[in-house]
Amino acid sequence: MVGGGLRFHAHVIVNDAFSLEKALLFLLYFIYNYKNKCSVTKMKILIVILSIIFTALQYRIWFGGSTHFVVAEVKNQIQEQADINDTLIKRNSRLKAEVVDLKHGVAVIEERARGQFGMIQQGEVFFQVVKHR
Repeated sequence: MVGGGLRFHAHVIVNDAFSLEKALLFLLYFIYNYKNKCSVTKMKILIVILSIIFTALQYRIWFGGSTHFVVAEVKNQIQEQADINDTLIKRNSRLKAEVVDLKHGVAVIEERARGQFGMIQQGEVFFQVVKHR
């Protein structure tokens, strides 16, 4: 009777989404509750099954689709991207401040005209200083 119940529960568990985890929990529950009622052979079989399930879980953790190594690599990529984003946010804030200054300030426009284009105002005299080599 115990074996039939075990087969039924195992069949239900295998068809669920997290089958390995549920099977492991079920076998732990079964061993805990029926350890005095089962024969030594059945207990050895259960321990072998439990070991196989545990090994399968460990394989999925270390070598499956989202392994420990992949997660660490993605965390590194996220940190690198966050650093790049911080740099770009600082640059964007400087550019926004410059746009506001250009829209509202005449001094900034005048400074740019003098520095980049060499322009002078009316009545000013231009002096160029040349260094000796």
